[in-house]
Amino acid sequence: MRDEDLVAVGEFDNEIAAQAAISLLSENNIVAQMDDEGGAFDLGIGELGAIRLIVVRSNLERAKALLADLQVAQAETCPAWTCRCGEEVDEGFFACWSCGDEYEPA
Repeated sequence: MRDEDLVAVGEFDNEIAAQAAISLLSENNIVAQMDDEGGAFDLGIGELGAIRLIVVRSNLERAKALLADLQVAQAETCPAWTCRCGEEVDEGFFACWSCGDEYEPA
């Protein structure tokens, strides 16, 4: 696969959210990966900025539609919540940005 065939499909605040998106796309036969253009993952600093996901250009529109559906579903099914670590997590996020713990409905 040539680099020019790869395009960004979305950006995520943390690796947990990016991995959830990769899993969703994989379940729909779309291969996605985190873009490590700057080598940040090799240095262990991959979470300093937004994490971009890349896909093959021919899958871009379908991948965007799936990720848009995921965002809508998350916002509709996950209220704002307080993590066990004490952090406040905004509506629509199933994982704590601070510790990575996942939302558990009461």
